[in-house]
Amino acid sequence: MRDLDLRKQLIQKERELTDNARYEFKTDVQTAEVKVREAKSIGKNWVWWASFCAIGWVALGWSLFQLPGALAGALVAYFHGRFDENDAKERRALSVKQAEDDLKEVRSIYHERLNSEYTFTKCEAESGEPRIVLRTPVTATPGSACTLTG
Repeated sequence: MRDLDLRKQLIQKERELTDNARYEFKTDVQTAEVKVREAKSIGKNWVWWASFCAIGWVALGWSLFQLPGALAGALVAYFHGRFDENDAKERRALSVKQAEDDLKEVRSIYHERLNSEYTFTKCEAESGEPRIVLRTPVTATPGSACTLTG
């Protein structure tokens, strides 16, 4: 590009976009961490559901067969509660595994993006000139991102 100021603006915009993408990946990691915590709390209320069902089974048994029916309802309620407990544990384990896998994937992408270089160096952003690879050592001086020595 012949217009140096325009090139500087374009390089700055590209660096801003790279920073924004890194920030978005960071928020994705934080969101995935929250989902892991939420997944660990799934299925904790199975006790309430099992309790209400147990009351229903006992009441149904009592209304149909009095005491023997109530005892049969209690037995059905026990097995129903065990089923609810195992179902809740399986759902929680599956949810936690999926959330942890997602977190691992998002973290690896985030670290990959975080460790990637900018398309344009800081020196190019300040000077607007294309980066030329020279065998001459480059040293930084106060007020400038890059200065050639030698």
